[in-house]
Amino acid sequence: MAMKGGKGSDEPITEINVTPLVDICLVLVIIFMVTVPIMMVTSPLKVDLPKAKTIEAREDVNIIIAIDARNRIAVDEKEGTVDDLPQLLQAAFEKKGDRMVIIRADKNVLHGKVLEIMDLVKRMGGSRMSVATVRKE
Repeated sequence: MAMKGGKGSDEPITEINVTPLVDICLVLVIIFMVTVPIMMVTSPLKVDLPKAKTIEAREDVNIIIAIDARNRIAVDEKEGTVDDLPQLLQAAFEKKGDRMVIIRADKNVLHGKVLEIMDLVKRMGGSRMSVATVRKE
């Protein structure tokens, strides 16, 4: 971009140089593209969720309990057994601070098992719970 006014001109430069602004915006886009996939919390268990009308949850602050068809349990990224659930849940409460728990149970898990886990979450001080589902078509 050329500047107006020559060597001897006393006129002020009235145009804005947008090159630094574009550089900063491109750097921010690259930073977001790199950090967003890292922030996504995933469970080590593959869970086949039931279908229902759903809303999207904020997985970055919520605690996620996953239960697969073979009754294996994971709290956020840590896998364990049913006996390990209280310790895993307590560690998650201390780490995240939020007491919102999302239960991601395979559609083949018995209803009673999900209720046992919900009862444990409530006894340990979970403030809110929801059950994850897949959106109906």
